[in-house]
Amino acid sequence: MRAIVKTIFLCICLLLAACGNSAATPDEAQSTTAPTRALIQYQSPTPTLDQTVTPPPIQPTVPALPTATPFLYTVVDQDTLIGIAVKFNVSLEDLLAANPEVDPRALSIDTVLVIPTGEGEVVSLPTPTPVPVSFSEPACYLNTAGGLWCLVVTQNNAPNALENLSANIYLYSEAGEVLDSQVATAPLNVFGSNQRLALAAYFSPPLPAWRFAQAQLLTALPVPDADDRYLPVAISDLEIAILQDSVTAEISGDVHLTGGERSANIIWVAAVAYAEDDRVVGFRRWEATNELPPESSLNFAFEVYSLDAPIAQVEVYAEARP
Repeated sequence: MRAIVKTIFLCICLLLAACGNSAATPDEAQSTTAPTRALIQYQSPTPTLDQTVTPPPIQPTVPALPTATPFLYTVVDQDTLIGIAVKFNVSLEDLLAANPEVDPRALSIDTVLVIPTGEGEVVSLPTPTPVPVSFSEPACYLNTAGGLWCLVVTQNNAPNALENLSANIYLYSEAGEVLDSQVATAPLNVFGSNQRLALAAYFSPPLPAWRFAQAQLLTALPVPDADDRYLPVAISDLEIAILQDSVTAEISGDVHLTGGERSANIIWVAAVAYAEDDRVVGFRRWEATNELPPESSLNFAFEVYSLDAPIAQVEVYAEARP
């Protein structure tokens, strides 16, 4: 029995010794830890902000004028189409083709004709090349009929008077494409040096989906100093009254010739209205029905209306022809 107990005791001691040998010190445990792998850094692309790129401003393409630029002529008393064709060295067929709306059997005084010019043709005017003038940006206004009035102001910085002033006004889409165009003309045939005058064009409805307008000079011819087609004229006792509604101005005064011995059979008085910001907002022309002898005056009275903003000032000019 004692032998059996002794044997059991020895087995227990052997088991305890085996457990003690298998325990590791902290240092030994740390040394047996699997090696830590080095971290490899990768550069990821930096996210960029979603920025909206502003496109460059649209540069509208202005249609090129023909190499031979046509110009305008205002019919006077005793004019005939064949006589005008001979005067400007163009064929009657070309003149009629350039003015399809004109009835050759009923040519009226003050009718504005387009005179075509071709390569190598000689024109009985000082020059068919337009004199450079400055234009304001077109001011366009819708009317109640759904049409569009576009007005531009031109400044005559030349040392002499200019006549037959006209311009093309183009309506552009948002992409800068030409949608429509009209010829803008002035209320007077002639305007003096250092003066400004408005030109107007009307676009009939229905209108295209236009976004902006631009003007291009078409004709502007110098008036020779010795030219006798226009008579010297002046305005006296001019009164301009802007009514309380601020969209109507009443103009009155007297017009008289300042020299010469010829009577005037065509007398025009033009009024151009401007807003506070100097934007043109209206125009109108008064035409006399009576002859104006050299030693007399003629009274005029009419109104001009604003197409948009209140009227701040009105400029008035006159023209007289035999």
